[in-house]
Amino acid sequence: MTAPSSDQPATDQPGDAGETSADDPTRGRDLSWFFRHVELYMTDPVAAHDWNASENSSASAEGLHSTLLLVTTGRTSGEPRVAPLLYQPCGDGYLVVASKGGTPDHPQWYKNLLADPHCEVIAGTFNCRAVAVTVEGDERELRWEQMVRFWPDYETYQARTERQIPIVKLVVESVSLREQPPAPGDGVSDDGGSEAEPLGNV
Repeated sequence: MTAPSSDQPATDQPGDAGETSADDPTRGRDLSWFFRHVELYMTDPVAAHDWNASENSSASAEGLHSTLLLVTTGRTSGEPRVAPLLYQPCGDGYLVVASKGGTPDHPQWYKNLLADPHCEVIAGTFNCRAVAVTVEGDERELRWEQMVRFWPDYETYQARTERQIPIVKLVVESVSLREQPPAPGDGVSDDGGSEAEPLGNV
């Protein structure tokens, strides 16, 4: 498996056109971190697991934060799509937030999960297969408070958008035997093949 190349297209995709909107707060940012982080997970998952928030200059949080790689199935391509995300443990699974920095549209990885909730989670050296469930009702309020304590900027992202930012629980099903995560897909697609956003914004 080859690592993602630094010259691979990297676009935010608030819509299916593969373009950023004028009011997209992630527009114009250097997204080379995305490829570096995925590559680091391939070579040193222990180091990749603990991400320093100072690498995101727009973040108010400081210190080390837990990250995972989420591998979804592209809803149009059928190909594996990978996204690095912040997470918090939650019982038999992991909590992630589909914030996309407070843009009007959901991130592509969340759209992929709506089409097929079966996914793979790589958290440090632990790999597992999981099923994604969008947290609703009273539990959502509880989990939202948990995630905001972990990453306070989520409240800022919610204030930017009229959509309710989804909280997703990745419920562990079984241990996976995959040795390395897939590289992001080549070229721009409408299912996240080249979607890349700063950690904390996804």
